[in-house]
Amino acid sequence: MKTTSLAALLACAFPICTVAQHAEPISELDNVVVTASRIAQLESEVVGDVSVIDRATLEKAGQSSVAELLSREHGIQISTNGGPQTPTSIFMRGTDSRHVLVLIDGVRINSSISNSVNFNAINPAQIERIEILRGAGSSLYGSEAIGGVINIITKKGQTDTPMAFWGEMGIGTHSLFKSSVGFSGQSNGLSYNLIGSMANSDGFRSTNAHSDVGASKRADGYESNSVKADLGYAFSDQHRLDAHLFSSYINGEFTGYTGQESSATRQQAYGLSSTNKLFGNWTSKLSVNETRETRQGYSSFNVETSSYQTTLRNYAWQNDVTLGQYQTLTALLEHNDERGKQAGYSSLNAKRHSNAGALIYSLNYGRHHAQASLRHDRIAGHTSRTTGAVAYDFDITNRWTVGASYNTGFKMPTLYEDYVNQSAQISTVSPETSKNVEARIAYTHDTGSVKLVAYQNRINNLINWRFAGGPNGEYFNTNRAKIKGYSLMVDQQFDDLSLWGSLDLTNPRDKETGNRLIRRAAQVYRFGADYRFTNLQVGAEYSWTAKRSDQDFRSIPATDVTLGSFSLVNLTAKYDFSKSVTATVRWDNVFNKRYEYAYGYNTPGSNVFVNLSWRM
Repeated sequence: MKTTSLAALLACAFPICTVAQHAEPISELDNVVVTASRIAQLESEVVGDVSVIDRATLEKAGQSSVAELLSREHGIQISTNGGPQTPTSIFMRGTDSRHVLVLIDGVRINSSISNSVNFNAINPAQIERIEILRGAGSSLYGSEAIGGVINIITKKGQTDTPMAFWGEMGIGTHSLFKSSVGFSGQSNGLSYNLIGSMANSDGFRSTNAHSDVGASKRADGYESNSVKADLGYAFSDQHRLDAHLFSSYINGEFTGYTGQESSATRQQAYGLSSTNKLFGNWTSKLSVNETRETRQGYSSFNVETSSYQTTLRNYAWQNDVTLGQYQTLTALLEHNDERGKQAGYSSLNAKRHSNAGALIYSLNYGRHHAQASLRHDRIAGHTSRTTGAVAYDFDITNRWTVGASYNTGFKMPTLYEDYVNQSAQISTVSPETSKNVEARIAYTHDTGSVKLVAYQNRINNLINWRFAGGPNGEYFNTNRAKIKGYSLMVDQQFDDLSLWGSLDLTNPRDKETGNRLIRRAAQVYRFGADYRFTNLQVGAEYSWTAKRSDQDFRSIPATDVTLGSFSLVNLTAKYDFSKSVTATVRWDNVFNKRYEYAYGYNTPGSNVFVNLSWRM
């Protein structure tokens, strides 16, 4: 770690906060967070390293995908194999993409076969906020959450009017066109919300000569659409019934071994819940949710090469009990049915069932803020896992807070990883496990804050794949990983000027070989500023990412390569013509820097997006 960089940024940040103590207080309301404890809390009362991408940030998203928005947050890096239609990996605190649990409105959407998430088919226009919980969340949500949890909270619409309409439309580089329209309202206990979005682009040449599939001969385009619907009815202040539906589809081209191939992915999540206040201090919620993912891949000869379909059905009963004024206890029971089918190069027809129970305790009393959770997951025919977490923050003064956390996590092998080994009569792989510890200190005043987090995560039984065992190879447990890191976050308000910045120092290592884990930089710096002139708001963003290691897959075995460091400058502008009509412009990679997230795969270069939105 380069502690000199950390010390230098600390030296700059704390004086800024000290000088600005007498500025006018920020009038914005505190964000509400549900991901950190499964119940609604003010962000200022949450224990741990949690942040929120709010609606104001989402409105400046422009052409950015959800993955790109996440990459601007501390502790997160991404890797893409070309455009939005290609696989995208999210690395949180140096962990692998498969170690991040992704939810939509609290419902898991990670694929049961590929473990991937169709981030790029989710239009930011449909999102109200994104909550990010860093550190293992398995004691709250079960498998996958070794590195953290990302919860995408969609818009629920206005509830103070019988009906409200909104829409937006934008155009950008690479012939990009995006549009969304929605309406919502509430009347006599009935609430409703419907949003539809679509996007298409000619794309860009996604691969270069370093790719194992060769350089793109022409641009790889895509088209996508999505629908979000909510319907609820409040029988009284104590009883409510809600239904929700989310469906996204993306069909895109990419350069493959047979030329320009294509794939189409549909992701769906829908469910029903009943929320009932049984007593003054006891709220019960029964819910059933189902997520589905269907993917079809085609060669350049329009021949289907592979397809799969996964289904996850979740039944949950959550009970929240308020113990006096300062304490809350949550008891949770869950049952999951998981199924997967795959055809093409390799076949699969598998299913898995699991049951889980969890207890979550929260305390906010004076200077003391604590949370403890314990969860037991039993996966039929496989294993049982008990995970836990404890976290405590102490307010030294009304400005200074210190805290620490310890949590454990686990990651089950996917249905595909289990099936490949079982079909070849090879022993199944064991779940990956983790132990994560972190310490933090924060200074908060009326117009800004500074927060420093130090963490260490040890991961055992990493799942790898090799050409051995059966006709499709085999998965096996090997290597351990040890990840150390620091994150420093600063934000400051000077009247109409807002400043923010973050520094990430990360050292993710394979304990067996000593090598750095691929595609993860040791250092990432991010800075930004926004300034408002009456109806006009302008902003600038700067980021610098250090060198990363990767592999060249043109040879077997793959050889190690280095991806160069890069810096990016983005500009934004927003103008309010009225209370109901707004125009935004986003210009990414202003200086047209050439860089790679993955060896052999291009990025889009300098690109601009102009968007017009209206509300009534």
